[in-house]
Amino acid sequence: RTSMRRIAAVMWAAAVCLLSACGASGGGTVKEGLYYDASGICPDAVLLTVNGEEVAAERYFYWLTYTCDYAAQAMGEGLDWNEERDGGTLAQYVKEEALQRTVTYAIVEQWAAQTGCTLTEEDRSAMEAQFQADAERCGGEEAYLAQIATMGLDREDADALTAVHYLYTHLEEIYPESDLCPGEGVTIDEGLTEAVSEAEITYADTYDTIDAASYYGKVTALRDNS
Repeated sequence: RTSMRRIAAVMWAAAVCLLSACGASGGGTVKEGLYYDASGICPDAVLLTVNGEEVAAERYFYWLTYTCDYAAQAMGEGLDWNEERDGGTLAQYVKEEALQRTVTYAIVEQWAAQTGCTLTEEDRSAMEAQFQADAERCGGEEAYLAQIATMGLDREDADALTAVHYLYTHLEEIYPESDLCPGEGVTIDEGLTEAVSEAEITYADTYDTIDAASYYGKVTALRDNS
């Protein structure tokens, strides 16, 4: 499975990925914006729980879009969602991969809460510097905010995703001596892999309605029309 370190390395580059979904409405209150218009699913709806804690649909669909984008870029014109992959189809594979990433992030946030790890002033300064650097590359902050807004993210959304990386770095420092570590020599990524595999996950009914192929087709159409 993908490690937190590798996920973190692409966070800001991937922050301009489109968030969307497909399927029937499954609760929530936000009934406007790209996610809702593309899917009928409110982005603030609870799509799943991880170890009893709720995860909003927008967090899962960020990673589903990311994995679909990766597959589309890797396969180009040869993209075939029905292609066999790990005992299923490519569409099923990216859906599962998105779930793994979503659960990994949820567990990092849970571990941080359990151990008292929080963002430091240095973390916040680094996040601000990164945001400004990305904004400069896009021609200014207004242009950058407009760019990520067309893909379902605002500044708060992007910062929330990026913050998980900083929580992870703090956890990595304390992990070997913490109660989280199951044994000597176990790395945090190994521990996360085990925790993800053992996580108790429940799903809203709308989760079963998500089909990656049709979902990504809608994302592509929205991008083309934006």
